Amino acid sequence: MKVMLFHGWGFDASFWEGVVACLPAGSAIVACAERGYFGASVTEAWPEGPRAGTVAVGHSMGMLHLLADAPRDPPGAMLSINGFARFCAGPDFPAGVPGRLPTRMLARLETAPAEVLATFRAGQGEGAAGLAEPPPTIAGERLADDLCLLIDADMRAQWASFTGPKAALAGVDDALITRAHAFACFGDALRQIPGGHLLPLTAPRLCADAILALGAGL
Repeated sequence: MKVMLFHGWGFDASFWEGVVACLPAGSAIVACAERGYFGASVTEAWPEGPRAGTVAVGHSMGMLHLLADAPRDPPGAMLSINGFARFCAGPDFPAGVPGRLPTRMLARLETAPAEVLATFRAGQGEGAAGLAEPPPTIAGERLADDLCLLIDADMRAQWASFTGPKAALAGVDDALITRAHAFACFGDALRQIPGGHLLPLTAPRLCADAILALGAGL
């Protein structure tokens, strides 16, 4: 089985270490996308070979990047963890987050990137302990570019059109993405488990089990 992992806004590829450690040794070839928010090179190198044998996983905004990429060369299965196919509310999407939240973050990011990042991380609820301190290197432009994507992107059609195995995990106590929000994106594919918005940190075993379950069906 092959696994491709996409981290969310304000994090990096190391976010997945706990989940990767819970995958049985030797059972999976794992690759992690890197958005380059903290000085690392931007990478999105999938495991070699056809993607049909790959379980692709997106956390939070990482699900938007996964869905944007999927139509070009679909993976075998998709898993959203604390994710969404659209973030901001609109006339046809009342369950979303008010657009003023990311818009305010974007306005402050140019002059106070460390403060914006620290505030965002501290507000993630369970699992956020130790994350409030920002990294020493912050690529503000990359963070700003992806905030713009967060504001504008609507990938609901991409999720709906994907015909392979798919599932979505949401935290019962997720303060950022409510159950109504997640259900509006993923419908009956949604399953809630204990935890908040950082399930890969607080429930890595459950996340790994969900990946393995999808992989078993490929």
